[in-house]
Amino acid sequence: MAVRLVMGDVDERYLAQMQGFLEKNYPSEAEIHSFTNADSLEDFVKREGADVVLINPRLGIGVKRLYRAGAVAVAYLDEKDGAPDVTGERIVGKYKRPDVFLGIVKEIADEGAARARVNARLEADRARQAAEEEARRAAEEEAARAAAKRDRREEEETAKQFQAGAETSAGGWDAPSPIPVFGIPSEDDPLDDQKTIAFTSGTDFKGPAAKIIEVTSFSGGTGATTISAALAKNLAARGLKVMYLNLETACSCGSLFQSDDPGSFSNVLKAAVSNEELTAEILMDNLCLSSDGVWFYRPCDDPELMLTLSSDHILELLGGLRYAGMFSHIIVDFNFIASEQDLRILGSADRILILNDGSVTANAKYLKSFRLVQYLEKLTGISVTDRMELIYNRFSSSKSSTTIPDPGISVIGRIPPIKHATTEEIVEYIKTNMNVLKRIS
Repeated sequence: MAVRLVMGDVDERYLAQMQGFLEKNYPSEAEIHSFTNADSLEDFVKREGADVVLINPRLGIGVKRLYRAGAVAVAYLDEKDGAPDVTGERIVGKYKRPDVFLGIVKEIADEGAARARVNARLEADRARQAAEEEARRAAEEEAARAAAKRDRREEEETAKQFQAGAETSAGGWDAPSPIPVFGIPSEDDPLDDQKTIAFTSGTDFKGPAAKIIEVTSFSGGTGATTISAALAKNLAARGLKVMYLNLETACSCGSLFQSDDPGSFSNVLKAAVSNEELTAEILMDNLCLSSDGVWFYRPCDDPELMLTLSSDHILELLGGLRYAGMFSHIIVDFNFIASEQDLRILGSADRILILNDGSVTANAKYLKSFRLVQYLEKLTGISVTDRMELIYNRFSSSKSSTTIPDPGISVIGRIPPIKHATTEEIVEYIKTNMNVLKRIS
């Protein structure tokens, strides 16, 4: 589908040249409209809509005004690229190669569409919550009216009994029956549903909570599985009770942990997605213990089953394992996608390790994704960046890797590329030789 791009600039010649070139060479990728008058541009956006609006500040129209008009995404059009201004909007250089220029426009359109989807979900949630609150108030008012009516009847009945001289055998008046009080848990009931999971086996897991460390990346191929496996083995070698949990759809950890135990993650997933209760037997009987002393689930061999695993399923699973009283640490290898659902999963962690290799592409994706995470934090109220730490993995001292000047989170170390070695050999080397892991516990 073509991106609807609206451009506004006082330079009419530039607009004509850029619009003409893009329409001629990329007719199926962009529908372009250009304006040198702010009011005309605003009227068009109100009537026709726009996926992306690029405006030169000299045109004299503000970002908020364009969003109110119906624009999905807005960026500034200027002489050269620059850092976002105080409004947080991107600045796009006017004189880039047209194909590069169009690529940036598509990125901005994708970001705007993602924000719009999140806003729509949040607006729907707010409307639902408002409706539920209104229904709750109406029910409370109805209950209050019914209680007042009942009280009046009881007062009238008591007055009639008094007038008739109705006395009890003890010489006193009949007292009303005590009102039963519900909702107060007994000593045997869990006081905190979030921290105690009752299983159908009759056993409540109430042990000390395990620390959850989630390892993920904003860019593929940075070695999250390698680092999370090495961290699990490193912690186990320090005498800690560790579980490694891989939640990637296409798990590649099968050769990193070896065990003769027959358990499988498939059995846990089948119980979770079929809305069965995650019993102690299901969670524990499918665990395997590796020769390194790490507990793990043998990978699920059904990718379609992994795809049905929702954020609610994952949170239920993490809650059961965290309070099983069996582990001190749970290392979660997690493929993060910038969404409200994945933000909830990140929110369950005590520490979040973000992997990045320092390449130009990975650094750009990191900055873009980190801004989106911050945006989602504001929208949802779920805070995760305060628990994030950055590890540079496969970081080369050559010009192929560079650090990010201001990543927004603390950097706890770098791990160099380990060449001419298998994945298993790399994991063992990192586990044994990298001081970075000693800073994590």
